[in-house]
Amino acid sequence: RKRFDIRRVQTDVFLIKSLKSARDNKEHAAALSLVDRLLVKDPQSKNILLIKANILLDQKLYGDAVPIYQSVLATYPDSLIALFNLGYAQKELGSFSEAIATFERILNRPATNASEVPRLTEDQILLQLIDASLKNNDLVKAASYLSRLKDKASLEAQVFQAQLFRMQNKFVEAR
Repeated sequence: RKRFDIRRVQTDVFLIKSLKSARDNKEHAAALSLVDRLLVKDPQSKNILLIKANILLDQKLYGDAVPIYQSVLATYPDSLIALFNLGYAQKELGSFSEAIATFERILNRPATNASEVPRLTEDQILLQLIDASLKNNDLVKAASYLSRLKDKASLEAQVFQAQLFRMQNKFVEAR
């Protein structure tokens, strides 16, 4: 029978508090070190893996973040946070087709985790899809996603609409 060890719990609580403080202060190296210490104890922790990938994303280390998001999704395929951030990292790496496929997975899946749903609106996903489609020179997809936006008056929507018009050589409409 395993004995409950209060020192381990106190150590974990201290590490988590230290991690939060390091992240709040944008001390990425310290935060990554603390995350790695926590992962030694629980290498499959969804939350700690997501924190690690998010720290890497904050540092624009997209290539390092992608495999972590993919490993989280292998175990937790419905994680909105992992899907959205994976799509964002793929887009930033120039893997536009992969990013589009990832963001479409979010749009096409039923909402299963109520705690994650309010954090992400359909328009936020569509804006990422529009951006990736424009960067991939897929004007038909970009126009389709633009038409699905609920808030067509937002600054982002107007900028993407003008960019689409320019790419379609519709310079008068782009103004």
